[in-house]
Amino acid sequence: MPPSASVAILASAFINSLGINTHIDFNRYGYQDLAVVEKSLTYLGVPNVRDSSESIADLQSWQAVAQSAGVKFDDFMPEGSPANMQNTLSLVGRLSTAGILNYVEGGNEEDDSYALSMGNGLYYTAYFQQQLYQLSHSLALPVINMSFGAGWTPVNNWQGDYGAVGDLSPYADYGNAHTYPGLGRTPNWTMQRLNGLATLAAKSRPVITTEIGWNEAQGFSQSDVAKSVLNAAFDGWKNGDIKTYFYALYDDGAGRFGLMNQDGTPKPAGTALHNLTALLADTGANGSSFAPGSLQYQLSGAFGEENSILIQKSDGTYWMSIWDEEDGEHPITLTLTSSVSQIQLFDPLTSTNAIQTVSNATALTVDLIDHPLLIHVIPNAPSATAAASALTPAQNVITTLANNSTIASDAGTIGIYVYGSGNVITGGSTTKIIQAFKGGNTIYGGSGAAAIHIAGSNNRIFVGGGFNSVADSGTNNTITFGKGGSGTTAIYGYVLNQGDTFDFSPLLAGTQWTGDPATIGNFLKVTNTESYSIVHVDPSGLASGVTYPVAVLYGYAYLTLPALLAHSAL
Repeated sequence: MPPSASVAILASAFINSLGINTHIDFNRYGYQDLAVVEKSLTYLGVPNVRDSSESIADLQSWQAVAQSAGVKFDDFMPEGSPANMQNTLSLVGRLSTAGILNYVEGGNEEDDSYALSMGNGLYYTAYFQQQLYQLSHSLALPVINMSFGAGWTPVNNWQGDYGAVGDLSPYADYGNAHTYPGLGRTPNWTMQRLNGLATLAAKSRPVITTEIGWNEAQGFSQSDVAKSVLNAAFDGWKNGDIKTYFYALYDDGAGRFGLMNQDGTPKPAGTALHNLTALLADTGANGSSFAPGSLQYQLSGAFGEENSILIQKSDGTYWMSIWDEEDGEHPITLTLTSSVSQIQLFDPLTSTNAIQTVSNATALTVDLIDHPLLIHVIPNAPSATAAASALTPAQNVITTLANNSTIASDAGTIGIYVYGSGNVITGGSTTKIIQAFKGGNTIYGGSGAAAIHIAGSNNRIFVGGGFNSVADSGTNNTITFGKGGSGTTAIYGYVLNQGDTFDFSPLLAGTQWTGDPATIGNFLKVTNTESYSIVHVDPSGLASGVTYPVAVLYGYAYLTLPALLAHSAL
């Protein structure tokens, strides 16, 4: 495989995807000592905390922790009675005013036995989700769906209660996955399965893993938990999760899940997460706003289950996470197309010190093991002018972490990089690239020749106004085609095998097609070459009519019209 160029993600965006569950509301298990809690959170270096504020005392404690540790909270409605959920919801306004909330979350596993004994249940919680959504949106706070903890039977194919309440997408901005891998199951396999289940209850929403954890009391060694935490941190990003919250900061009544000891000292998992966030922390003034670059490289020696994510800091250096949860230990070689100042290897499981360094090099061979390694690529020193520009946000590039916002190209904008979800993104005549790293976004390519790169699920992309290209590494996305003759879209990625839908309805609205399925072949046509397939539209539907190419699907050597229509909306 020849070298390919990958656009990096911001290190700050990756760190901002990580979180931890606490139980400050318990006021025991170590949470009664806020100074130790603050110290523990600061050590882990994650900016997001999930908890439930059930009293004024909790509100005051959260404010102290947020100020000391620099975190914001996901406030979930506690497992228990309907009255308890209503009381917790009544405090959301004060928490919002304090500016310490990221999200408000629906009922927490109200299908479990304790909640049922308190008069709660699935259907009340689903109804309550509507009330929570209305209040939260009035405060401009995004909403996470209710979560599920029971209902695991062979009758429903072990999908729990996720499919029991219908689609709550109208009352949630994000789906909710509680992910607890069993012995012998990888984090990646389990996260993908639970992400899929979460969409049963919020079909059109990207997913947040609000809990993922491993109970030492169930046979997981502390070493295994540490490795799994590192794997899950990157699996969450790779799988399109907006956030990944580990369960939990300390051991509690639910089990020995803690990443930290109750005295504030780290377990191996806490050390690993600390090392990861310390290595990838970007302290630059524009660490969350610079336009990331691309790196051309090749990975050789791959067995097939390897994963990699390219990350960049505002100082211009690149970090690559590389991991493989399936294939066992084997060597793999990173080769660059030109020499760099240094290539360093780090193992965040054990240390923040480099374990291997090569200088003035183009390649590094590493032994890939059962958890992520980090490769640090330090480019050659740039000129003074280039160095200065690298530290200044580009005036013609938009980079944002925003969620649920409108992001539009200005005159001269050449690049738009979006790390949030729920956004409406519009390119312009000069836009060369639009990159959306998460799901749930709506993207308009504009009249230029933008390359649109998407990850995650449930994105909707509108093309046809210009000569766009779409590279889709996600799943269950929709590509909508506009008027024929105004542009051709090149599509990369095995989109027909990833649940994507082609929406041809706006395109066909500009033709003479009457909606008769028997005649669709007169208006939509597919031709094939040795390495790609072309979709054409014939506005007249006549054998002698003029056809216009609307899409080129790379990677499909032979595509039939029936196969295309099976993945299409007309």
